[in-house]
Amino acid sequence: MVSTGLEDLEQSFSSQIRNGWNARPVFVPAEFAGMRGRLGVHDVVMTVERSTGRGFESITVASIQTDEGTGRGDAATSTAEAPHDRVSLTVIGLPELGSPLPIIGIDMIALKGTLSLVALDLAPTSTSFWDDVCEKRLFALAEDARDRLVIRKRPEFAHETFSRHAIIAAARPGCEEHAFAIARNFFTLATDVVAAAMGRVGDDPIEARNRNLAWRRSERQNRKEMNALARMFGEDRARTFIDAFLFA
Repeated sequence: MVSTGLEDLEQSFSSQIRNGWNARPVFVPAEFAGMRGRLGVHDVVMTVERSTGRGFESITVASIQTDEGTGRGDAATSTAEAPHDRVSLTVIGLPELGSPLPIIGIDMIALKGTLSLVALDLAPTSTSFWDDVCEKRLFALAEDARDRLVIRKRPEFAHETFSRHAIIAAARPGCEEHAFAIARNFFTLATDVVAAAMGRVGDDPIEARNRNLAWRRSERQNRKEMNALARMFGEDRARTFIDAFLFA
């Protein structure tokens, strides 16, 4: 089941961030910690955790799941799977400004029961660090994704900020485990990248800072994500979450 796969990934990633990366939990404002909204005939809730450390200004893990007891007949399965099912998982690792660490991005969306989006990237801030540490292994993962997933077009807002090996794909129905395996391998790579960055200073902190800020600006211009969240949580709350919290 897609929901179980997303839940397993969330638990694994969160545990690794806390225990493997030794990141420290930070307070999430109440308005974002448990946002409630509506997806088709289901109530939904978005849970958000945030950590900091190991060169990251913030590491955010957010997931959306359907809430209990809101299905209404056969139509209840048309938009999401069932009560308590996860329908999305997002992980955003924003490095401290000037850090050579790449921006870690994971977005897995299954609003209609299948994985319609699998987006995985280590977006470069420092060209030299990314070329040395990230490029070869991310390329290998992207090649694996081309073999096992359905590759989607790179969105317009991301042309200048995503890496050249960014994985933007969908899973074939019934083959979601391929996507979960690639996501697990991606997170292993991300963990190794975090370790490699310890004590390392980028060649050009100004470049790293500027690319970091440019990435955040481009994400705030992602109309598709904004519209999807607005349909569930309302436009004002969605805009505040994106601009003032997730990509601030």
